[in-house]
Amino acid sequence: YVVQNYTRAVRWFEAASVNRVVEAQYFLALCYANAAGVDRNQTAAYKWWRLAAEKSHIASQHCLGTCYECGIGTEQDMAKAKSWYETAAKAGYQLSTKKLQEINVALSNITAAAATEVKPPQRQSQPVDSALKSEPEPEANIT
Repeated sequence: YVVQNYTRAVRWFEAASVNRVVEAQYFLALCYANAAGVDRNQTAAYKWWRLAAEKSHIASQHCLGTCYECGIGTEQDMAKAKSWYETAAKAGYQLSTKKLQEINVALSNITAAAATEVKPPQRQSQPVDSALKSEPEPEANIT
């Protein structure tokens, strides 16, 4: 039985990550994202997932998609999120396939809602002179 020591694990993951061990980069990003053995640092999580994703680490590609979708450690960018989810899904990552389905349903709902949006009726404008003429003049009450 080994006692979990996330602080020690982070040190090992960091050493391996700087030596370009992709699996270590993925786990180091998880530690930063979840504050496991290190302070939460979304920018660092994004950095390590991006490096691993660029080296074809499938789970990191999915996580990078989530970073872009939610703005974790980077600017929110749905086009990049979808692209990374597609990359991971093509490699067989089921969570990315499911996420793409959710995004596509949401986009189709937005498109359908925009197409059926009820717009308020247009008021017919009258020239100011005719609008004034149509109002009855107040009666003078002289006593």
